[in-house]
Amino acid sequence: MLSLHQARAKRAAGELPAPAAKPSRADVVTARHAAILAGRPDPYPEIADDDPLWQKTPTPVPEHGRDEARRRHQKDENARIQDDPQAILPPLMSVADMLNDCVWIAAGGQVGRLSAPKTVLPFKDFCDLTACNTTEVSEPESKAKPRQVPNAMLWKRDPNRKTVTTRTFHAGASAICRDPDGEMAMNSWRPIERSRPTADVQPFLDHVDYLIADTAECEVFLDWLAHIEQQPGVLPHYGWLHIAENTGTGRNWLASVLARVWRGYVAPNVDLPALLESQFNGMLAGRVLAMVDEVQEGGGENPFRHANRLNAIVNAEERILNPKFGRQHKEHNSCRWLVFSNYENALPLKGTDRRWRVVRHNAAPRPPEEYTRLYALLGNAEFINAVGVFLRDRDISKFNPGERPPMNDAKRAALSASRSMVQQTAEQLIKHWPSDVITNQDAASVLSEGLDDKLNVAMRRALLESGAIQYRDGVTVKVRGRAGKCWILRNADRWADRPSSVVGGEAARARELREYSATALDILADCTSDDEGLRPC
Repeated sequence: MLSLHQARAKRAAGELPAPAAKPSRADVVTARHAAILAGRPDPYPEIADDDPLWQKTPTPVPEHGRDEARRRHQKDENARIQDDPQAILPPLMSVADMLNDCVWIAAGGQVGRLSAPKTVLPFKDFCDLTACNTTEVSEPESKAKPRQVPNAMLWKRDPNRKTVTTRTFHAGASAICRDPDGEMAMNSWRPIERSRPTADVQPFLDHVDYLIADTAECEVFLDWLAHIEQQPGVLPHYGWLHIAENTGTGRNWLASVLARVWRGYVAPNVDLPALLESQFNGMLAGRVLAMVDEVQEGGGENPFRHANRLNAIVNAEERILNPKFGRQHKEHNSCRWLVFSNYENALPLKGTDRRWRVVRHNAAPRPPEEYTRLYALLGNAEFINAVGVFLRDRDISKFNPGERPPMNDAKRAALSASRSMVQQTAEQLIKHWPSDVITNQDAASVLSEGLDDKLNVAMRRALLESGAIQYRDGVTVKVRGRAGKCWILRNADRWADRPSSVVGGEAARARELREYSATALDILADCTSDDEGLRPC
């Protein structure tokens, strides 16, 4: 940064032009900060910190504003660097070059390249892009003049061309492999080359240790990351949910490091709600890691509307890729999930969940200078390589990819927060209702808070998830002379095979000591308040 006297001297010598307009301090500070984030030179080198050219001295950009700008920039950059830098075809390709590098994909008449396996084009587009590459061809027995034939056409007709049926992604497999259906396919996976490290990996380890304070869980997380590097094609049975009490803790930095360690194979900014709603899933094509920056999908009135689809996305052995633009194909699912959130109800977790390992971070953010130092490392290729080598060489012999995540305090809190009001009421109903059996009408009245006397889909799901079962799949039972259906709330072994008359009597017992006109809500409230449900009502 030039001093005031240096700037004046350079302007006087004609080395620096005077500014066309008089920018404010806010304009200069904002522009300089954006330039630093983008790695560009100072946009106002002629203006010193104490230059009187400024119109006024407004309040500097707030710290949280700078953090948010840096966060947005890093998210955009993390997505940008996943694009294949070799996506453009070379300008000149002989037929021999095509025979060596190109692959004919029968499904859809497409062309792929071994040197850039993510670049797959329809044959017509391949011909258009290589139209400048021709070969003079003459017929030995013809008097016609030699003609120029596109190399793409000669390559297509050559019996020695490489041919597969389809395309796929199989992390850790060879360039030509089998897709999930057993068809020969061109594989878009290529191993990432690592060189001998020269940078110190300790800043990465220190920050992971800060984000996951539990030493045992921190070690498992590092093993989980190392497993991606060492066995990319073996999918663990769980992903990670990291819940932070505070913002600005540097989880975006961790995501940025991982996006660079496995550059080209990471989905860095997944919009999970949009993905679950959409029929398209192209963003997951060829990924070994997907990261969600923020999500709050649990705790709604119907939190399980996406639960089954989410479980399928996380743990399915294979996936049908349906890109918005392009042909469908099948991939071997190698995509792990790392979800960041500030909310305990981030995901719709079931009580029996074994798909997510949950950790909670309660510490305050580190000093600002620490984050300045960390973010400067993102542009250091040696540091990124060192992290990759550390993960490659880490001993993961004790890591169990099929382990069921532990039920710790963080997960219990997440499970509790992800339950809807209907689910919570269903659990209270099962715990406190005075009889083991309840009629459909009473159950619906309780779960709807007296607004309905018929069970809907969400109510039925809540009862099932809480452990209740419907008596004989809906057999009609008479309760005090009225026909209806019943649910067994507790002791299913005792009631499931009993005659309907006995089950009806158990359902009627809920009103034995009360007025028959008492509402189901009143009955449940009385029983819940009676020693908090510890004594029979």
